[in-house]
Amino acid sequence: MLSLSVLQAQNPYKPNQSLPKWKARAEAFAAPRGSIPIKAYQQTITKVLARKSQPNKFRTNNKGWSPVGPTQVPPGYQMKGLGRVNNITFHPNDPNTLFACVSQGGLWKTTNRGQSWTPIGDNLPILRTSDLAIDPQNPDIMYLAVGDFGYIGFYLETNGRKRNTHFGLGIYKTTDGGTTWQPTGLTFTQNEQDGSLIKKIMIHPTQTNQLIAIGAKGIYKSTDSGVSWIKKYDGLVWDIEQAPNTSETLYASSGYLANIPSLGQAGILKTTDFGDNWQTLTTPIPKVGVAQRIELAIAPTDANYIYALACDLRNKFESLYRSTDGGITWEVRSSSSSGALNILGGSNGDPSDQRGQGTYDLALLVDPVDKERIYTGGINIWASSDGGTSWEAVSHWLNTYGVSVHADQHSFKYHPVNKEFYVCNDGGIYRTKEIKSVSWATLEAGNNCYDTNNQFIVGCNRLPTNWEDISSGLMVTAFYRMDLYQPDPTYMIAGCQDNATYLKTGESTWTNVFGGDGMDCKIDHQNRSTIYGSSQYGFVYKSTDEGKTFTNISENLLRNEVGFWTTPLHMNPNSSNEIYVALGNVHKSNSRGNDWNKISNFGNIPDANYPLPTSAMAISDDNKVFYVAKRSYPNFGLNSEVWSSKDGGTTWQNISNGLPNNLFPTSVALYPDNPNRVWITYSGFTAQNKVFESTDGGLTWNNISHDLPNIPVNSIAYQQSGNTLYIGTDAGVFYRQGDATAWEMYQENLPNVIVSDLEIHEATGKIYAATFGRGIWVADLAVQAVTSVTENLNLGVSLTPNPAHQEATITVQNFQGKNLKIELIDITGKQVFAEQVIVSQGTFQRSYALQPYRSGLYFIKLSHKKSTWVKRLLINR
Repeated sequence: MLSLSVLQAQNPYKPNQSLPKWKARAEAFAAPRGSIPIKAYQQTITKVLARKSQPNKFRTNNKGWSPVGPTQVPPGYQMKGLGRVNNITFHPNDPNTLFACVSQGGLWKTTNRGQSWTPIGDNLPILRTSDLAIDPQNPDIMYLAVGDFGYIGFYLETNGRKRNTHFGLGIYKTTDGGTTWQPTGLTFTQNEQDGSLIKKIMIHPTQTNQLIAIGAKGIYKSTDSGVSWIKKYDGLVWDIEQAPNTSETLYASSGYLANIPSLGQAGILKTTDFGDNWQTLTTPIPKVGVAQRIELAIAPTDANYIYALACDLRNKFESLYRSTDGGITWEVRSSSSSGALNILGGSNGDPSDQRGQGTYDLALLVDPVDKERIYTGGINIWASSDGGTSWEAVSHWLNTYGVSVHADQHSFKYHPVNKEFYVCNDGGIYRTKEIKSVSWATLEAGNNCYDTNNQFIVGCNRLPTNWEDISSGLMVTAFYRMDLYQPDPTYMIAGCQDNATYLKTGESTWTNVFGGDGMDCKIDHQNRSTIYGSSQYGFVYKSTDEGKTFTNISENLLRNEVGFWTTPLHMNPNSSNEIYVALGNVHKSNSRGNDWNKISNFGNIPDANYPLPTSAMAISDDNKVFYVAKRSYPNFGLNSEVWSSKDGGTTWQNISNGLPNNLFPTSVALYPDNPNRVWITYSGFTAQNKVFESTDGGLTWNNISHDLPNIPVNSIAYQQSGNTLYIGTDAGVFYRQGDATAWEMYQENLPNVIVSDLEIHEATGKIYAATFGRGIWVADLAVQAVTSVTENLNLGVSLTPNPAHQEATITVQNFQGKNLKIELIDITGKQVFAEQVIVSQGTFQRSYALQPYRSGLYFIKLSHKKSTWVKRLLINR
């Protein structure tokens, strides 16, 4: 999404962002010739997890990461959220217990209907989840689809593009309520790519050893609780639904993907023996070339009423189909070919709107009481009271007519006990007791919710449904970049996928600024009220009032150039008037973005009118030495490039020789006192090609990848006080001190999540990690704990019991000092308890009552001078 004000002024429709954003990430992670070895990736992650779990191996023992946030949905009237939730699952016996499958942030649980959330399954190899099924006879047994099905097909297979970030590992199982997980027999260890994705899991209600799973490569059945599986149908399957009041009758929708036509054909299947045999039903849906994804819904009050919602080749609305006789016959209730509203678009349903994201966001539900009333989800939510012939609006992503739910709907469910509707989308989870709708004609006949000065009218809401957002407590934001306010790092800014840019102003206050998909960002280090943010492909914004208002400062630059998805920004650390943006060329402003000068003149891509986009940039503190890394397009014969300038941009030299120019450069860092010393990192899956160093300004390069695992490296940061490099990877943080030939992990307490950016604050001895799916985390600098605080190298900290119920006991041994601060931090990063204690003779032990605190994940944080020690604590009642 672009900024809301820009869209309202220039474009009433929501752009199709799902393809470019994942194309960008796919291209960054593509190995040479586009292959991604899934089996090798699994093996690598397994090794990393084994290395992570080895006790007392690292010098950072007892040092650990703690959460910073965000975890609260920010205030305001604009569309806002925390992160994409793919699905929600209800506990079979306890109506207060819910589970959320997050796209990149793992599996979360609440036992109080969403008042607080706890992550479970952080020990899974990856945190991409699509669906959860719970054994109704033993709820401690659960099956999890590990992988992000939402982005199936979003890579250019015809050009050899492959990527790992959404690929899955099959189905994992727990028998202890989520404490531990093991792979079932349905795992993927070959080069399956999208074939590794599982969309949905179903358990027989009485014979719970019988399971059904659907995915990109078909329908699978297990009769031994997941030990072994048999494929019952071969081909892409989008959805599966169980007919009410019967355990044996199921309906499934097979699918066609225009960019991967070999995956399958569109249609509807039926079984009456819980998946042993499947019949392809006769429907009006063309098998290929018309409909792609199909979602199904069955009326709870009449099992004969079955609805099918399909998107077309452009991902917009194709048709709504219905059967009233259990699938024997079908009719078209509304269709784009007959001029029906485009209910999958981002606007008012205008049939001429050619946009949609149906293979990414599509949801369908039949009302629990009225079999003629249905609810559909695409970018917005629509309702029909006549079985899909006519449509009314339920939500609108731009909030033109009042505050509503976030854009991009992924799942609708109805809780039969609580009698509530639940909606999962790119912002999180919403619920309501009643879904109400209104015609667009009625909306447009009245006023919208903006005054004559284009300011939102607080309290205005012309959309009739009252929604409750229960996302707060989920720490699942997917960040690309972040920046710290150096005088006070409690102020920070970070750009994230789907949910704009977050600004933290103080210990725990987060606000949402700029709109769109947030990318690189900066805080003016001389005036923290002035901030810069950006959205995809180089749209840069400036605010002088902490984001309350903002202006586009890159509009003129984009007329002749194209920026990378995450366009690099830079601010002169000595003079914040001076800022830089790197599109295809590098542009400099001496007036905080009021005007720009182009300081490079790179040649255009063959057969294009713009240079290669820049994916990474570093500039010396005196602004004389520049390093610019340009992305590759290996399948079009375009290699990556690295350029340098030693005279402030007057002349440039290609310094790519000696670097893996068929890979994607992700980050550049340089030594502050000697800018001839520079480091560059690479993504992709080519072993030993991860980190390179030059000590002569790029004339020669040394490969310092050493023992790093074969996973993408996304960011690099240098700690001058300890002569230490830190890198953020797809499996956490590693560091290397001096000229060491081994990299060490720095992972304690950090989930198994992609680390997309790192920022160091030397004055406080801290390092911050922006993750793609679990928010922002902070830890002590790893080396500082060794070189600066040598008196507590052998400190021992234990916490028992863990998990704890009524109380927990902290034991500290070998402490050299007198004063120790003890804090209890909840999953949101909020301090809920703190005290200063006096330690006598190096030993301290105290028990703490836990009754005041809700069940969930907490962190015990001990602090002394500049050092902290962090332990995870699970309170379980």
